[in-house]
Amino acid sequence: MAQFPVSEFEKIPFIDASSLDGRVFTSLTFHHEGKWRMWLAVGPNLMEIQGFPSEASYFSKQPEDPADLYLHFIDFIAQHASFPGVIKPLFGLKDDIYNLCAVIAKLEYFKGAIAAVGHGISRMIVTEIEYLFSVCRSIFDLLHEVSCCMWEVTQFQDGVKRKKLPKQLTKVMRFNDEYSNAQEMKTRFLMPEPWALWYERHISFFSSLREFRDNIVHHGSAVSSVFVDERGFSVSRHDKPFDKMDIWTPAEISPNDVVPLEPAVSYVVWKTLSACEDFSQMLQQCILFPNALAPEMHMYMRGNFTKQLQASLIGIGKKMADMHQESKAD
Repeated sequence: MAQFPVSEFEKIPFIDASSLDGRVFTSLTFHHEGKWRMWLAVGPNLMEIQGFPSEASYFSKQPEDPADLYLHFIDFIAQHASFPGVIKPLFGLKDDIYNLCAVIAKLEYFKGAIAAVGHGISRMIVTEIEYLFSVCRSIFDLLHEVSCCMWEVTQFQDGVKRKKLPKQLTKVMRFNDEYSNAQEMKTRFLMPEPWALWYERHISFFSSLREFRDNIVHHGSAVSSVFVDERGFSVSRHDKPFDKMDIWTPAEISPNDVVPLEPAVSYVVWKTLSACEDFSQMLQQCILFPNALAPEMHMYMRGNFTKQLQASLIGIGKKMADMHQESKAD
């Protein structure tokens, strides 16, 4: 990781070099007043260059393109919590998010290629589903790496010294071969209540990801069947991992309990990224963080398939809200 004197960062008009506090800049690309401004390491100096990002993160007051992705947890970590130990998992998280974008885009592409590919397309879809679960499981592991780093290097609001967190996420979430609860985690690790409640809120979803992914990797299990017709791809809602998802309306469920695949894929991604957003909100309650590195700006993710991911998240978010309202009305 290249290091530069503060004087080099002071050349860049968009950052507050006086409040580094041992943190690392994860991007030196900015969009301001309709122009791209980029700085690159050239020997011992930072030099402004001409160019624009294709798949990269950048700071701006608003997205350069409506398709550019904003996620609070990426923005928050980059702005307030980019300590050296966080950088590797942060870049891993970004990479996984771009991979989720690609999965959503590929499923959309395959839907238009059914006639050209023929019967073999169902196998392509099965591999994408299995990969999707592996990526989402990876995101939880990387988020826990960030959690462990925050635990070690930052000051908690209450000033209490904590017990060291295990490096494995399952060793936090599980105790005596069972999934734990918030009170148990508070006692074992002297964990702040909001932090323990975050783990507790997401244990159920994490356990379903872990079970399905581990069955694929270690036990040779697979998605049973993907059905293909003129409307796209469908699955049985009784097959794993779909049997625990209560996300289909009665109109979407066929007489033989076959349901569209797309909501399930969107739901898994939505739940995973919702846990990430919840994580950064929780951190703000527990830890005293330094000021933003790029004041009055946010970090956005620019990529080839972010538009597809955004549409997927908006669609499933509306679907879940509508179903919640209908259940309250009943």
